[in-house]
Amino acid sequence: MMLGSGWTGLARFAWVPLAAALSMGTAGVASGQTVAAKFGTATVNEDQHELLKRLKDRLEAKSNGRFKIDLFPANQLGSIPRQVEGTQLGTQEAWIGPPGFLVGLDQRFQVFDFPGVFDSQDHAYRTMTHPEIRERFLGLGEAKGLKGVALFITSQQAYLFRRPVRTLADFRGMKVRVLAARIERRITEEFQMSPVSMDLSEVLPSLSQGAIDGTRTVVSVFVPFKYWSVAKHLVQTHEAMLPAVLMMNKAWFDKLPADLQSLVLAEGKGLEPEIHDFGKKIKEDMYKTWVENGGELIKLSAADQAEYIRRVNRIGAEVAAENPQVKEIYDQMVAIAGRVRN
Repeated sequence: MMLGSGWTGLARFAWVPLAAALSMGTAGVASGQTVAAKFGTATVNEDQHELLKRLKDRLEAKSNGRFKIDLFPANQLGSIPRQVEGTQLGTQEAWIGPPGFLVGLDQRFQVFDFPGVFDSQDHAYRTMTHPEIRERFLGLGEAKGLKGVALFITSQQAYLFRRPVRTLADFRGMKVRVLAARIERRITEEFQMSPVSMDLSEVLPSLSQGAIDGTRTVVSVFVPFKYWSVAKHLVQTHEAMLPAVLMMNKAWFDKLPADLQSLVLAEGKGLEPEIHDFGKKIKEDMYKTWVENGGELIKLSAADQAEYIRRVNRIGAEVAAENPQVKEIYDQMVAIAGRVRN
């Protein structure tokens, strides 16, 4: 499904009444009763999927079998918008993915996508998991039926193209898939590309058919889905990180016994440093796999890279300033990033 596209499909999530979401939640869970749940994601065999696998194992083991969780990676429960909506309404209990897909619920969900804030993946992780902003960010969806449970950085953003892009001028005219977040659209437009909001399940066939020229995401998507078969030119611009957030249906969560609620929150938070380390290690392996399968890693010249960073950093501040709520949390993030910088 084209997201019409992008904003239309996502923005309508904001209009699902909270009462409807609550009415579709499961009934209260009696002590000792088995709790069945479906957890989904668009990806497979990378850090988002790994978090779900570890969380399933720990919740089932530490609850002495009171949880029975089924995992559905690789969009088995539908496109990302359908999974977000399903989690909001309670047709599935959890979804993990980029919070940029939640901007229809709250524009502040794009804040960790902003460029020019973080020096490294470690720096981004220290910032976003700082208690002053972590709990606030995870709570942004509660009024719309979503309970935030875990938060981490997947990797640095990169571009992938069907043909080589070696200079800033080569970006011009490219039709590029982006998330629905305004910051991603503005960045691509700055370099005279045409942004197209599109679900992950549509990207590979669209590249194969030439409907788009490239995509903007991370290597942990490119490698598991073997994108090298249709596009081999990966451009590393190093300007922004791609976060991931684990959201649960709030009505379902609220009706869990208190001990199971505490278990879910503790295990979600406890998995964040593990998945951070896991993700960094598999990214190293994935870049090697990319090259081994004929993919190319491209870096811009020093002059083009400096110009690229200068321009995207300016865009970040401009987009944040467009919305007072976004600017307020953006300024908080920048201040925390300054304090935790090594």
